[in-house]
Amino acid sequence: MQVFQEEIIDEKYSESSKQYLDINVLEATKGRLWFVLDNFKNICISFSGGKDSTILLHLVREYLKHKPELKTKKNLFIYHLDYEAQYNQTTKFVQQTLQECKKEGFKIFYICMPFKAQCACSMYQTYWRPWAIEDKDKWLREPPGYSITEENHSFDFWSRDLSDCAFNVELLLKLILIIASIE
Repeated sequence: MQVFQEEIIDEKYSESSKQYLDINVLEATKGRLWFVLDNFKNICISFSGGKDSTILLHLVREYLKHKPELKTKKNLFIYHLDYEAQYNQTTKFVQQTLQECKKEGFKIFYICMPFKAQCACSMYQTYWRPWAIEDKDKWLREPPGYSITEENHSFDFWSRDLSDCAFNVELLLKLILIIASIE
């Protein structure tokens, strides 16, 4: 069965099915991103502080600087899931970037919730919980005062059974409803 699946993949994505464009990856990305920014009113960016989401956010901010009239016509959202146990420099970078974005008109959702996060460091636990209130004495730092936590959230979908991935999906569905209510 495995060979059959690989044959289908090889056939579908063979060299002959590729169409090469006379454009580099950055320019192609900008073209797709500009299309989204020009044609959609509601823009939501998941920002982790890693290289991919940082570049994406940088390109969005760069474009909006050249087209400032779009800022007043768009609902611009950024959300960040803070996993508590991350490098201090990453946390500082994320917080600084989000503060700058807030000044630029983005609505920020900084989330410090105890969802189930995959654990690859233990032979005994398959997941861990950042920001679990029952483990507050073990926290590496306090969540920022402006963050959404288990104590102050208003997510009707919240359950401690949610993984970080499932939380992302539920949050995006909720943001769609929030955005729809703004319009």
